[in-house]
This record gives sequence, structure tokens and C-alpha cells, in this order.
Amino acid sequence: MNVLGLVCVLGGLAAVFFNAGPVVDAGQVLGMLFGLLLLFLGFIMITPAAVAVAGKTARRLPPAPRLAVRDAARNRGRTVPAVAVVLSATAGFTAVTIAGISEMRHDALHSRLYPMGSTIVGGLTSRTAPEVRAVIERELPGVPTAQADGFDEYLQKTDQSLLSPVEGYTLCMSGPCGLKGGMHDQVLIADPKTARILVGDDPAVASALAEGKVVVFRPGVVRDGLARFELTRFHEEDPPEIVRTFDLPAVRATTGLRGVPTAIFPPEAAARTGLKTGPGALLIGTPVSVEQSGRLKREMTEIRDDTSYLYTERGAEETRLSTELLVSGAAALLLVLGAALAAARPAAAGARPGLDVLAAAGAKPGVRRLFPMYQAGFVCLLGCALGVLAGSASGIAVAITLTDLPPGEAMDGSDPGPLVALPWQLFLGTLVAVPLPAALIAGLFPVRPKDDRPLTHRG
Repeated sequence: MNVLGLVCVLGGLAAVFFNAGPVVDAGQVLGMLFGLLLLFLGFIMITPAAVAVAGKTARRLPPAPRLAVRDAARNRGRTVPAVAVVLSATAGFTAVTIAGISEMRHDALHSRLYPMGSTIVGGLTSRTAPEVRAVIERELPGVPTAQADGFDEYLQKTDQSLLSPVEGYTLCMSGPCGLKGGMHDQVLIADPKTARILVGDDPAVASALAEGKVVVFRPGVVRDGLARFELTRFHEEDPPEIVRTFDLPAVRATTGLRGVPTAIFPPEAAARTGLKTGPGALLIGTPVSVEQSGRLKREMTEIRDDTSYLYTERGAEETRLSTELLVSGAAALLLVLGAALAAARPAAAGARPGLDVLAAAGAKPGVRRLFPMYQAGFVCLLGCALGVLAGSASGIAVAITLTDLPPGEAMDGSDPGPLVALPWQLFLGTLVAVPLPAALIAGLFPVRPKDDRPLTHRG
């Protein structure tokens, strides 16, 4: 059984980490679930061996705890189920904590759409742009705004409920346009100063735009210093058709921001295409408060424009997320403690032979009261240790899956890679925060066996 359990643990680890990563199909998810189940069963199967090994380490302990640990190790029929319950609860707590903290930190690092403090009003049309600009000037007097233009054909005859062209034109890079709505699906026109609000202070971007080159934020498009753009006509029923192509000098750039457009044209390059241009977005480079953003959104709603949107980059709300995680972690820890008490106290209550031995040896009542405390602490400590090991492996695999973005998900092609956070201080604290209260409660409120008869002192 121990060998089979070890095989299950190793097989589960192999299956879990083989399937960890960006989810591409249902088979990958099923493979990970199978690996997690196999890993958990493997730890349950090796629990008897772990109890036996732990019992052999009690030789250097004082008499009372030594007897308690040895008694628990000898009576594995009642000790192993109790350890397994604590193991299961701790493993779940550990896995969820690792995955949750990892995702939170990953979002804090990689969830920004635009440079910190930038406000973007996108989805504008030639009709709504002047009205929106007037709203901004009225609500934010004296605040400078910049305008990034777009290619006007994208805005003609669109189904606004789908945010995709039904009949009209769009300019996109060579390959499927894949328009989904949002700034990151647009080709914008901006000078270096305006582009700074969109993508941050990047000397390479500013230099390329100043030289009249297109800056591309998607991988695999720039070849030999050129990028191909296609003017595509969309029909309501027929497939899209490519009307014209443009090969323009371009450079590739990455920002780590998830809201960057597909490409930024300098005004000279846009003029060379001969295409009609119009307002694409209004940009505010100074911080806008939450109250000011709310007023702007209310005013924009009165314009009756269904396509424009306003977004202010404030970064991840780390304080709120940390508080939520702390509350949920405390609640999960209480559940672990409850499971430990439910499992450890009955196990300690069944330790009648050990109590008889202590009584026969002339142990005082206070020492005999410590006996169930030691057993409850032993059961919880071993279960927590095994649970942290099992949960750490599961949590790391889940964290990799949650934080490793699939190709193209980073919008500009940058690949931040997976992020795994291991709060070892929390796990080490669990090894104290669970066994200690469980031992104290088991000693203060012992569960007496049904055949509770006075202990006899043999002497």
C-alpha cells in the first residue's frame, strides 16, 4: 500500500504539472483534475507509513508525550482517519491560498491596460467626438487633452450591439482582423507626445514615430522592417474581402500593457495610405479622480452614444484584494481548525490503554490530562504537515495555469510568464495555529470514552 501510494503521488505530480499552463482544451483540464485526485489519494495512502515513521521519532520526548505519540502510532486504525481529515482540510486551504495569492500578485503586475494615471475615452465617432470633448472641458477645466485619430472606415455601418463591422471597412494587419471591440483592436494615429499617454514613456516608440515608422504591438507582423496592413471590406452576409494592401516601414514594440492598440501610425504614414481618418480616442494624461470619472460617464451617457467608453488606469486594488484574501484565509483556517478538532478529539478519547499505563505508573491527574492534548497535537501537526505538502504541489500547478497567459492574451505579444507566490510564513504559522488550539481544547474539554470507569492505580 505504501509503494502504491508513493506511485500515486509521483504519477499525480507528473499529470498535474504536465497539464499546467494556459488552458487550450478540455482534455488538459481533465488531465489536471485526474492528477490532483491521484495526488490526493496517494497522500492518503501513505498516511499510515507517515504515522509509523513519526511514532519512531518520539524516543527523545518526555514520558507523557512519548507515550501519547507511540500510542497513536500503535493504534493506527483510529489515528490514520483523523490525520487524513486534517490533511484534506489543510491541503485544500494551502492550494487555494497559493493559487489566490499568485493570481492576485499577477494581476497587480500585469493587469494594467494603460500607463498609470492615464484616462482614455475611446470608441468615438466624428459626431460624438466634439460633444465628448466639450464634456471633458466642462467637467475638467484647464486639463489638457490629446486626440488620437483612427481610420474612419471602421466606424461606418457597424452593428453596435456586437461591436464588430457588419458592412463597412476596417484596416488591420496582415491576417485575420478578429475585431472584438476595445482599444486593443484598433489601429490609431498619434504623434510621439500623444502616444506617450497610450503606451508610456518609451524612447523606442517615440523615436520610431518621429522617423515616420509605424509601431506594431503584435508579434510576427514586422518582417525585414516592413509591416503589411490590409484594408478589408466587411459584408453583412458574404465573407470579408481584402480591397488594398499597404507595406509600411515599421518597428516592433512591447509594453506589458494589455490595452495598447494593435499599431500606432505616425500622421505621415497615415497620410501615405490615402485613407480617410477621424477621431479615435481622447486622451487625458493627468490623473482623474473616481468622482470626476463618474461625472464624465454620466455626462457621456446623455450624449446617447453606445460606442464610447471611459477608462482611467488606477492599477490593481491591492489593498482591497489583500483584505478579501485575508478574510477568506482566516475563514478557511477556522474550517481547518474545526476539522482538526472533530478528528483529533475522538482519536485522543480512544487512547484508554495509554491512560491506564500512566495511571499504573503513578502519574498525577494533571499529567494524565495532558495525554489527550499530546495526542490531539500530534494528529493535527502530522495532518497539517502532510496537507501543506500536498496542497503546495496542487496550488503551484493551479497558480501556473491561472497566471500563464496563452499566446496573444498579453495583447502586445509580451509574455510575462507564470507567477507562483508561496507564503511560507503563513504555512509555518498553520503548523502552530492549528495543532496548538486543538491540543488545548482536547485537554480542557476531553471527550471521555463510553466505558468511562475510574482508573485504578496498580501499585
